[in-house]
Amino acid sequence: PEREYTQPDFERVLAIKERTEVAAQYLTDLLHETGRMSKTIVFCVDSDHAGRMRDELNNLNADLSRQYGGDYVVRITSRDGDPGLAHLDEFKKVDTDTPVIAVTSRLLSTGVDMPMVRNVVIFRPIGSMTEFKQIVGRGTRLFKDKDKFSFDIIDFVYATRKFNDPEFDGPPVRRYEVKTDDDGHAVETVEEDLTDDQVRVAEPEAAYDRQEGGSFDPAEGMSDDELVSKLTTSARRFYVDGQEVFIWNDTLYVMDADNGRPKMVEYRMFAGDQVRKLNLSPTELRGQWARAKSRSDIIRALDDLGIDFNVLAEQMGDHDADPLDLLLAAAWEFPALTRRERARRVRREHRAFLETFAEDARQILELVLDKYVEYGPVELRPNVLTLPPLRDLGSPSELADRFGGGSKLREVLDRLGEYVYDAA
Repeated sequence: PEREYTQPDFERVLAIKERTEVAAQYLTDLLHETGRMSKTIVFCVDSDHAGRMRDELNNLNADLSRQYGGDYVVRITSRDGDPGLAHLDEFKKVDTDTPVIAVTSRLLSTGVDMPMVRNVVIFRPIGSMTEFKQIVGRGTRLFKDKDKFSFDIIDFVYATRKFNDPEFDGPPVRRYEVKTDDDGHAVETVEEDLTDDQVRVAEPEAAYDRQEGGSFDPAEGMSDDELVSKLTTSARRFYVDGQEVFIWNDTLYVMDADNGRPKMVEYRMFAGDQVRKLNLSPTELRGQWARAKSRSDIIRALDDLGIDFNVLAEQMGDHDADPLDLLLAAAWEFPALTRRERARRVRREHRAFLETFAEDARQILELVLDKYVEYGPVELRPNVLTLPPLRDLGSPSELADRFGGGSKLREVLDRLGEYVYDAA
């Protein structure tokens, strides 16, 4: 029926095929960047919506769905009965890989301890502050043994605006007490539900007018067309396709260290702040980035500070730039070079260096530069010899012998890195 459909109608009254597809694709792309085996819960409107989301995620991740016998993405709702409960038992374990993505409606919002959940995906409107806290709480358990110290919320419906509600910092809805042994290892977790009659999250009361007598008429104030639309849609769900659906806006929030609340940031500015925390000048950063060992140390430090190079490239709209150039641009607004341009400059300006090697060794360095152009600085280290097409030329030790041995090869690759990353 012709009328304006808004977010509360989606999936309850109007199910748009492309809307589920776009959300599933966005989530799949995100998992490719952050870890496809990261435990993830997707909260949908109802069992029907959850089933369509599960099917779409399985289609987009067909390789892992085949690999794990259909257990990569599962639906866990009240409609799934005992098989769903079996999936739930496996999903909440800390020592099992699958299921990885659990798609649900309300079954997993409370009362289930899942310390390995790293992504909480909200794909349905949430009206209650208590329910919002419970859903977010699915990700808040720390798990030191698997290095889980944080989690992400992916919100398709702007439910996270509740973080800005003054009532968000009301009484907690759940409390965990972790008992440890003499060595500090967790031996028991006691969970206490605090949402009883005495302790509840305060919510604002709905505004209303008190009037004398009469009765409530739901059709009052509606035109004939509006009334017909309401009556014809009240008990039916309409399935449509062929609609243009796209992500309207993509906003990043990080935790503000000053007040502990989410703060909207431009990722480029956030990354620049973290880079400057390394206390390195641009020249020092270039120098350390050129050497494989110190580059690994920098990448590890930035990872601890919350920097993801795939996200940075996406937010800066430059997937062809070297990660170093993304860091320099974010922190000091340096112009970014593409990896292809850096490799071309090495071949042009440092040809004398390449020509000091015999032809068979120079062939290896040329292939290393090609691998760098395609995949980035991860290829500027000895491990590259184990990858095609270099491994087709001989064993790593045989290829290293072309340079005089393993230690000499590492020196040469570090030198090559210095030429790749010298000042633009």
